[in-house]
Amino acid sequence: MRAKAKATEAAALRVEAKAEKRAVEAYNLRARAKALSGEAAQLRNEAKLVHKEAVKGIEIQAEQMVKRMPPEFGGWGILKTRAYTKLLDLLVSQSKRVQPNLALATQAHTLLLGHATWTDTEANRLGCLPKHPKSLA
Repeated sequence: MRAKAKATEAAALRVEAKAEKRAVEAYNLRARAKALSGEAAQLRNEAKLVHKEAVKGIEIQAEQMVKRMPPEFGGWGILKTRAYTKLLDLLVSQSKRVQPNLALATQAHTLLLGHATWTDTEANRLGCLPKHPKSLA
């Protein structure tokens, strides 16, 4: 968002520089626009790096959660088991995507970690999720 705002501001400065009659003022406006464009590019690159780290973290979490189920798994009923496996499948499928939905994967991961506090109604709701949900709310 900040990168887009800076890029928009830089574009506005360039338009203003074209309309400027004095060359010195136009040069100053273009110089400010160039600096803002550089900042916007840097912010976009930082956002890409954070996104890559988040995707890598989701992949690692999904891999670890698939390898071992919680110790109390044997005592669960069918509702809680179905809900846990649906969320786990969702997390794994998001981790395998090229462009994963990070918000959805984070929600699934948070719910998986908090499985001990699930009520029967919440387990039932999560167990009845569609194959490709848009959100978990």
